Amino acid sequence: MTLLSTFTSVVIRERAAILLETRFKYSSFKDRSFTAIGCVVAIVTGFSMPTLIVLMGHLLRKFVIFQSVASELCGNQRLTIGRFQSEAMEIAGRMALVGLAMLLSNVVIIGSLGISATKQSSRIRYYFMRAMLHQEVGWYDTHISGDVAGRITSDFEKIHDGLGEKIGMCLFFLSTALASLISAFWHGWQLTLALLALVPCLVLLTTVIAKASTHRACSAE
Repeated sequence: MTLLSTFTSVVIRERAAILLETRFKYSSFKDRSFTAIGCVVAIVTGFSMPTLIVLMGHLLRKFVIFQSVASELCGNQRLTIGRFQSEAMEIAGRMALVGLAMLLSNVVIIGSLGISATKQSSRIRYYFMRAMLHQEVGWYDTHISGDVAGRITSDFEKIHDGLGEKIGMCLFFLSTALASLISAFWHGWQLTLALLALVPCLVLLTTVIAKASTHRACSAE
């Protein structure tokens, strides 16, 4: 079993390395640096959404505490209001800072991944056009120019999206899901376990909807 697991892990690592090598085959060191920066920032930014949710929960709890205390202490209501305002403003300031950090990080993600994807897609287009110009005359007789042009346009748009913002979105949502799960277990593991029982149903429903939409799109084409 140990030998089998070791062999499986080696095969998985080799396939992952081949996949990364083929995906970034036409990228330079500068392009990979931009991609690495965008990926790291996307992973870090994914933790900001659970942070905002936790801060919102603290703010709502302050509202509940203020309402209960104010109803019991009518004489010191002014003091209670002042303390509530200071604590609420502190939490709101933290939320504003997190939102500003998210805005700046999204600019970095879109900018770095967009620059890398644009350069790589332009380089791929250059090599593709050079390969087309070196084809024999019979190749042009078997390929319709309009179909080739339309296919080039659609394929290069997909390449640009796959090398650019789609990577950032994937890492962002994965990081957000992981951070949300950790935060949920930290703040209430009993309720989290109860809600996780619904995850298989949601995954099954999402898979069915995705397959139906894909089948409909293929039928439309």
